[in-house]
Amino acid sequence: LGAWERGVTVPVRADGSFVSEEIEPGPYRMQASASGGAPGSPWFASRATIDGKNLLDETVPLGLDGDVEGLVVCFTRTPPRLEGAVIDENGAPVADLSIALFSTNRSYWRDINRTTKIGRPDALGKFAVSPLPEGSYYIVAIARVAAADLRDASFLEEAARVSAVVSLRDGQTFFQTLAVGPRRR
Repeated sequence: LGAWERGVTVPVRADGSFVSEEIEPGPYRMQASASGGAPGSPWFASRATIDGKNLLDETVPLGLDGDVEGLVVCFTRTPPRLEGAVIDENGAPVADLSIALFSTNRSYWRDINRTTKIGRPDALGKFAVSPLPEGSYYIVAIARVAAADLRDASFLEEAARVSAVVSLRDGQTFFQTLAVGPRRR
């Protein structure tokens, strides 16, 4: 489990359980990794649920007892992948725009998290985004986007109005073409 301002590493026992005496009361968001979080690990934490909340995407307050009994953490080797292309009104590739991907769940709009991605298409207008957790996302090609924009609810509301919506599931590669209209040069 990792707190906003401090981290606590909790080793997992052979039976899949874990216990830590180091966790202090406060708001936490869980981060889970297999193989110690080593780069290139084939495992991706898809969800960690307790009482219907995914602790990988939401904070949970831990009280004095710090009890998280009933927590289930799921990993996958095949997280969703989004691939696509940006084209203009004539079908030609567009490479000079940013790609913004963000959850349709507005409760995630308060901070940058694993459901928020910024990217750029390559010279052929193609892009790929992975890994992502399962879910429904807005995706849009826009002139400029900064990380701070993806925490701004008014920016996201405006972007959502002109976005495509995609639903992604584990094991799935989804292809989305983003067509942009005439632009000023």
